[in-house]
Amino acid sequence: MKSHNTSIQDNSGMTMIEIVVVIGIITILFSLGFFVDLSTYSRYSHRSEVDVIVSVLEKARSQSMNNKCFGSCTDGKTHGVYITSGQYVIFQGNDYASRDLAVDEITTANPNSSATGFTEVVFEQLTGKLKPQISPMDSELTLTVTQEGKTSKIHINNQGRINW
Repeated sequence: MKSHNTSIQDNSGMTMIEIVVVIGIITILFSLGFFVDLSTYSRYSHRSEVDVIVSVLEKARSQSMNNKCFGSCTDGKTHGVYITSGQYVIFQGNDYASRDLAVDEITTANPNSSATGFTEVVFEQLTGKLKPQISPMDSELTLTVTQEGKTSKIHINNQGRINW
C-alpha cells in the first residue's frame, strides 16, 4: 500500500489588509482617547481654579464671622479677599489698602485663568455680611472665572452667601 504524502498549506497567517485594518482601528481608538483626555483635563483644571477661589472667599468670611485676630490686634477684625492677576490675597482689615501686611495669606492663581467682576470683597465681623462701603447692600457681587474657553460665575449676596 502506497501512502500519498500530500502537503496541506498552512494559511494561519494574517494578510496585509487585515494588519492595516487592525492598525487603523487601534489608531482611531487611541486618537479618540487622547482628545477625551485633553478635554477632561481642561474641565478639571477650570473646576479646580473655581474651587480655589471659593475656598479663599469662604476662609476670609469664616475668619470674619469667628472674629479672628492675627498679629498685634487684640479685638477681632474684618477679613477680606483681594483678587489680582496671578494671586488671591486673604487680608485682615477694613480694606485692602489699609490692611495689616504681615498677616496676608497669598494663594497663587492659575496663570491660564482670569477672574473679572470685582477685585476686593470684605466681610463684616461676626455676621459675615458684605461691608457696605465695598458693595451696595442691595446688590450681589459676581466674579466671572474664565479659562480656556470655559466660564463659571461666583456670586456673593449682601448677606455674604457664596454661590457658584
